[in-house]
Amino acid sequence: MNAQSDPLGTAQDLFQLNAATAPTDLRNEGIREFDLSDTSTKGSPYLFSELQSGTIAFINSGTKKKYNFNIDLDNKVVLVKVGNELYQLNLSYIDSFGIDGTTGVQNYNVLVNKKDEHEVYEVLVDGEYTLLKEHSVKYVKSNYNNVLNTGRKYDKYVAQNDFYFFTNDRLNKLEKKEKKIKKAFKTYPVLSRSYKKLDFKLSNENEMIEFFNSVNSSLEL
Repeated sequence: MNAQSDPLGTAQDLFQLNAATAPTDLRNEGIREFDLSDTSTKGSPYLFSELQSGTIAFINSGTKKKYNFNIDLDNKVVLVKVGNELYQLNLSYIDSFGIDGTTGVQNYNVLVNKKDEHEVYEVLVDGEYTLLKEHSVKYVKSNYNNVLNTGRKYDKYVAQNDFYFFTNDRLNKLEKKEKKIKKAFKTYPVLSRSYKKLDFKLSNENEMIEFFNSVNSSLEL
């Protein structure tokens, strides 16, 4: 599902749209501002470096509303700012969201992976065979050895990205190794045939985008 532009949502909307899973009012926990520049840990758990303007599509109501928000990939929550009010909502109650940009809207889906975890997937190519880029982070603790004075003294967040294609309500991981690509495409004749005709390998994001754009375009002929 792709998020589209709508009127700016209010805090009341946020609660009404998610009545069964009321958002957390972070002011009640003493939080007055989202600190997106915390330097106590290297790296960042957030999808974006600052709050973004975009439209959120909620699962509970099927309604879309526009907010200023960011995604905490580590805790799997959406951080929403409405005026001076700050709210937190579990990622599992979001269907999709779209970020407003200078060249249009960049769409993201929230899907459940094989570990039954909700993850964020950026839509790189939309169509019968949708190409997705998974965004996640890994928290790595310090490995400093005080006795030997070796290792890393700080904890850090490491950004991680994997690629998938989505079709027939099924999420399929897309590895960069040729043998694994052929295996992933084996049950999809259109992808398998198209891949055999390629004069390049799917070794990076741009090549994957080119391939899936070509496949989807051929289905429209």
